[in-house]
Amino acid sequence: MAELTDQIGRYQAPARSGILDGGKARPPTQAELAQPIVAPGEPALLPVGILYHANWQKLNDGIARHARAQVRALAQSGLPVALRTIATGRMATDDEIEPEVLDQIGYLRNVSLSETAIAIKHTILHNAGQLQHMICPPGGRLSGFQLEKAVYDATIVYTSWERSTVDQGIVEVLERCGQVWVPCSRNADVFIAAGVPEEKVHVVPMPYEPERHLPSHIPAPRGRQGVPAGRRFYAIGKWEPRKNYHVLLGAFLRAFSPKDQASLMIKTHGWGQWKDYPDVRGSIAHWLEDSQVRGRGWTAEAFDKRVRIVTKMLSDAEMNKLHEQNNIYVSPSHGEAWELGAFDALAAGNALVHVGWGGSEDYAEGGSCVVRVGAATRLEDVPEEYGWESGAQWAACSVDELAVALSLATTPSRRVHPPAFWSRYGANSVGHQMRTLIMQLARSLNPDLSGRLAAAGGFG
Repeated sequence: MAELTDQIGRYQAPARSGILDGGKARPPTQAELAQPIVAPGEPALLPVGILYHANWQKLNDGIARHARAQVRALAQSGLPVALRTIATGRMATDDEIEPEVLDQIGYLRNVSLSETAIAIKHTILHNAGQLQHMICPPGGRLSGFQLEKAVYDATIVYTSWERSTVDQGIVEVLERCGQVWVPCSRNADVFIAAGVPEEKVHVVPMPYEPERHLPSHIPAPRGRQGVPAGRRFYAIGKWEPRKNYHVLLGAFLRAFSPKDQASLMIKTHGWGQWKDYPDVRGSIAHWLEDSQVRGRGWTAEAFDKRVRIVTKMLSDAEMNKLHEQNNIYVSPSHGEAWELGAFDALAAGNALVHVGWGGSEDYAEGGSCVVRVGAATRLEDVPEEYGWESGAQWAACSVDELAVALSLATTPSRRVHPPAFWSRYGANSVGHQMRTLIMQLARSLNPDLSGRLAAAGGFG
């Protein structure tokens, strides 16, 4: 610091001859310019590596949880990985981030790289401009076409999708990227159909670690096999049209009567106001006035005994209890990229009722007692309020279709963790898959790069 102060001080204007007094400082000589002095620093921890950009800080946010699982599995694959935050406003301080989050992956923020070989951008895509800015900000584009192309070539975009179409502006940006990762086969089909080159699109599922992931170690062989009595339906997610909980509530009340050994628990929270879509209170009032529901014998008193809607925040331990105390998960969603709740439920050995347009299509076959809504998937238009592409659609799911599926659902005789899950979705398997894809990209960028990445080390 003293050296830098001395260097700057050499060019200070003499006393009483500052800029306001019309004075001029001595310009540096050519010899002085040839001997730059910079503030002292420290060498990077790794010579080369991968920058993983994501919004990972929120404990109970689905995308954040997905990103944490993904970057952790990649780091454990042995590659050199550094974690960075995608700036979307004010950055959260450590005091604002849950200790559990920092314990999981906080150390990866402190990894420094001398050279970034490949960047992974894990985020939700809103429009082409947002994606362009994230990959190569306007300042970077001033460096010339070749350098900008090199940035795109070395970028992997990992995103989730919940509709049938992709804006052509987004497609044009993704065509320039090295690879495009999505969590499920449905997402891959949509992107390829929209025009993203098939060779660039890869299904990379969300990884999990049983010792961290399985709710309270419920299922065999890691825990207990017991299943609660009765049909205990449950769902976890935001209260919005896509999640379709208004339809779930009506379907349950039409499928069962207060005398049946059936209950429903929805863990949810609000997300704005929606046109022609009731909030929780409005939904309850609507269905208690429905003639078929009333004909089943439902009253406000009976409803309170059999249906519970939780809107407060729950701890991880309390969320685990939901999987332990209930036994049939319901995903009435019109579209999903993964559906954390459904995967968790199957991992816990519970049954599943799902529409199956997205992630659950891939992993539901590994579970037991699975019922899919409807014989064939129908599509319907997405509400305009979502602001998605013109013509965007998602899966249709009516009250009566879901009511039939709920009536057909049965509880498992015992809770068993699906044995195929670990080989397909375990952190080891997904980490190895990501490593393979990254090495393929590295070799296409530079024949020596994959070897340098393999030799760089990392922090697991």
